[in-house]
Amino acid sequence: MTPADRDNAYSTPVSGRVVLCRAGFEGEAAGELAAAAATAGLSGFARASVDSGVASFELHDTATLDALEAATPWPQLIFARTAWSLHARLQALPTSDRVTPLLHATQAQGQHYAQVLIEHADSDGGRELSALARALAAPLHGALQRAGLLHARAPRDLHVLLNAGDAALLCSAAHGAASPWPGGIPRLRFPSAAPSRSTLKLEEALLVLLDERERERWLRPGMRAVDLGAAPGGWTYQLVRRSIHVSAVDNGPMHARLAGRPAWSSTCAVMAFAIAGKPVDWRGVR
Repeated sequence: MTPADRDNAYSTPVSGRVVLCRAGFEGEAAGELAAAAATAGLSGFARASVDSGVASFELHDTATLDALEAATPWPQLIFARTAWSLHARLQALPTSDRVTPLLHATQAQGQHYAQVLIEHADSDGGRELSALARALAAPLHGALQRAGLLHARAPRDLHVLLNAGDAALLCSAAHGAASPWPGGIPRLRFPSAAPSRSTLKLEEALLVLLDERERERWLRPGMRAVDLGAAPGGWTYQLVRRSIHVSAVDNGPMHARLAGRPAWSSTCAVMAFAIAGKPVDWRGVR
C-alpha cells in the first residue's frame, strides 16, 4: 500500500449538502434539505445529530450534486447559517498528521480552489475544536499551495469542517454561494458610540437577512423610519448612522448621545424625535 493509498483509506467519498445551524435546530435544518431535495426529485437521506449545529443531506446518486446545490441555495434556506457541497467524509485521522490525508482527499476531487477555510460548528463540541482549526489553517494552506491546488481565480472555495479531533468533512462552495463569515455568524464589534448592545441585534439582522443589493435598496440615505419602543436608542443608532431620518417613539428616555448633545450634533442632525400622536412625514419614502 502506497502512502497515498493509506491516506485515502481515511476518506470516504460522499455527495450532498452540509449546513451549519443554531444548536438545537439540526432536525429542522435537515428536514429543510430533505424537502428541497424531494421537490427537485433527488433521492438521498438526511443526517442530524442533536445539538451538533450541523445537518446534512447525502445523495444516493453522486452525479446529481449540481442539481441538489441548485435546489438548496444558502440564501433561501431558513435554518442554515451557511451551506456547502459535501465531497468526502474523513475519519480516524492520525493526530500526528491530519494535513496529509486532507491533502490527498482534496487531490482526489480533481479541482482547484481559491482558498481553504477550516470551519467548526457553533456548538459546545464545535467550539472545543476552534484551537485545532486555527492550528491547521496555515499548514493545510501551505500543503495545498505546494501541490498546486490553490489558484486565486478558481471559482470555488474549499471548506474543511472539523467535527471531531480526528474527523472532518471536505466541502466546497462557489464564490457568493456560502456565508462570508466563519461558521455563518457575523462577528460584530460593539460600537463605542452606540447607546446599548441591542444595536448589534439589528446590525446582525440587516447583514444576515438582507443581501448587499437589498441593503442598498432599503437603507438609502435620506429615507424615513419609525422606531417604536426606541429607548434607549440602540436600533435608532443603526439607522441614524446610515443617514436615515428616524422618528423615535418611546415613553422612556433616549440615551443622551441621541438627544442632541454637542458631540453628536453633526451625526444626529438627520434624526427627528416624535411624540405619540404626532404624524410622521413619509414624504421621500420609496
